[in-house]
Amino acid sequence: MKVYFSKSKPGFFLDAVKKTCENLKSWPTDAVEMTADEISTYHGKQPPTGKRLGGDANGRPVWVNKPQLSVEEQAIVDNRLAKHTGELYADSGITVPFTNEVANGLMQIKNGFDAAAALVAAGDMSQADYDALSVNLEISSTVKLPLTPATILPFSAWFWTKRSAFF
Repeated sequence: MKVYFSKSKPGFFLDAVKKTCENLKSWPTDAVEMTADEISTYHGKQPPTGKRLGGDANGRPVWVNKPQLSVEEQAIVDNRLAKHTGELYADSGITVPFTNEVANGLMQIKNGFDAAAALVAAGDMSQADYDALSVNLEISSTVKLPLTPATILPFSAWFWTKRSAFF
């Protein structure tokens, strides 16, 4: 299986969805096929402490330093995440495991919503149809969390921030 990396996203894309994404004009123009070493180093891996996924001058995946937030900026981020998390998940009773499987599912759903947003921009999908999209993120074999275009970004931010804190 081929895996591609996009510096502009930054993220990973599987060969299995390349044709569909190209047809929808949502395939990243800077996607580069990853080597076996890059896949084993970066794909599905947690960055080292203080690092995040980025790209080098040639668009290859690398760990880059996370930007440092001021105390005030971090407080704002923490408050926003707490607010979104509380509004979206506190009453659901759902415990979200910080696993690679959940992370990969989240990335695939986000990529699908991005592809649908491209259809809206091209006039091939109505905004109302886009807003009505809902996809279930499988948390476990019995628990599925519905995500929509309106909830994917707050959930993603919450998930990646909390997941990084555990690793």
